[in-house]
Parts: sequence; structure tokens; C-alpha cells
Amino acid sequence: MQDSSRTAIIERNIGSINSFSEDQPICRICLETDSTSLIFPCICKGNSKFVHERCIREWITVKFEDISQANCEICKTAFKIKVLKSYKCKKNDDNLEEYNKYIKILVMAFIMLIIAVSGLVVSTTVFDIKDAKTDRYISVAICALAVGISSAFFIRCLVKLLIVVNKRFIFLDSSKVTKAGRVLGY
Repeated sequence: MQDSSRTAIIERNIGSINSFSEDQPICRICLETDSTSLIFPCICKGNSKFVHERCIREWITVKFEDISQANCEICKTAFKIKVLKSYKCKKNDDNLEEYNKYIKILVMAFIMLIIAVSGLVVSTTVFDIKDAKTDRYISVAICALAVGISSAFFIRCLVKLLIVVNKRFIFLDSSKVTKAGRVLGY
């Protein structure tokens, strides 16, 4: 009894596989035959070259951390894409763990900045040793360097916490399949 049901399932699956013809393009990601938005952004051949633009977009954003390094896993060709970035000033708390990390670094950078500025003020005003001018210049230089580094940390943390970067990308030099099955270059 189970052998006949397994055979029926196998025959049905083989029949569905055979229903795809070489003339009918199919998306290699979702396996749908809707050819209205199929493109081929790489040099793959046969039915492997076709993919929906929405499917490849989602796959690239999930698979690649750096979108500009996206490439085809089959033919290893780099996708010709242009990354478009937009910046928005708002609280960047999409990743709560990273947000909390930058809050801690921001507090530490602020404390470092206060200490460095205090050291700079003390070294320029309080220490008025006539014989040790070189020591005074060295201490001022060290404090100024500390002010610069802590300011850079502080500004970097503020940028990470308050500016959201949205990345979009468009395909360059990919061809599109029309409803009639013809290929258009764009």
C-alpha cells in the first residue's frame, strides 16, 4: 500500500518537473514561471540564468553583508549592481545589542573627553615652570592628542546612534525577459 502511494508521489513530482520546458523561463530561486519580471544578471546558461528581480534582491540582502561584493553562487560572476545609500537622522535602535554597546562607548568617550580637556587645561595654566618648557609642550601635545582621539570616538558613536543608513541597489547591464519570452537589454 505504501509502495503505491510513494510511486504516485514520485510520478507526480516527475510529471511536474517535466512540465517545465526549456522554452519557458523559470526563476531559479522561487521556481515560478512568471516571466514578467525575470532577469539574468550573470553569465549562467539555461534555466539557471533566469531569476526574478525581487527574488535576487532578497537573496543578496540576506546572503551578503557587503552588497557591493555580491556574486552568483553558480557561475561566480560578480553582479553588476550600483549601491544607493540614503541617510536619515533618527534613533538607530534596529539592533538593540549594538545600540547598547555604542551607548556604553559614548559614555566612555565623554568621560575620556572630560579628562583630556581637564588635563589640557591643567597643563597649560597651572604648571608654569620656567625651566621645563619642553616638558610643558610634551604634556600639552599628549593632552591635545587625547582630546582629538576622544572627540573622534564621541562623534563616531553619535553618528552610529543617530544616523540610519538605508542601502538600495539597482542592477546594471542585466537583461529582462518580456511576457512573449523575448530578451530585452537595459
